[in-house]
Amino acid sequence: MKDLKVIVTTEEVKVGEWPYLIKPNKQYVKSGEYKATIIFNKSSISELEKKINIVLNDKTERTIIEKNISSTEIGNIEPFRPFLLNNEVVEDKVQAVIKTKKKTPIFNKDNKKIKPKDIKEGSIIKVNIEITPYVFKDNGMYKVGVNLYYKAIQVIKLIETDKDILEDEDLEPEQFGFTTNNKQDF
Repeated sequence: MKDLKVIVTTEEVKVGEWPYLIKPNKQYVKSGEYKATIIFNKSSISELEKKINIVLNDKTERTIIEKNISSTEIGNIEPFRPFLLNNEVVEDKVQAVIKTKKKTPIFNKDNKKIKPKDIKEGSIIKVNIEITPYVFKDNGMYKVGVNLYYKAIQVIKLIETDKDILEDEDLEPEQFGFTTNNKQDF
């Protein structure tokens, strides 16, 4: 019996800190892992939550059948709750980590395949996400969870360098106390 896997395409979302969408992060996974924290508007996460809960419930039922266990041996299955940014300081935003082990196709807003040098924090994208369930045993209880894997990315607004962020926000060096006529000896 195969696990239910659901594909969901998000609305426009923002790329969070430390994205690895073009080159894999090899710091913790030797073979490398592509991943990004995706920031959703709270109102747009409900469809993803519904799909995740369907997958969780399906996996729970399958685990009971496959492992021939009673429903009391399944740990409490909590509905998916992406954590709020900044410990609920920004109440209208939620974030979730989406990852994959292989390079993912990237498209522009006209659906043409592109190869950007990088996709930095602050870029606006749509993500095609596969919701994949897993089971693990913790203190004698089976628990069910999901991983979110991205299958494709559509770039709506691309930020490739940190310079783009400064230009997009119209920040001036003077705002940070930098001036062109300040000379200091070190």
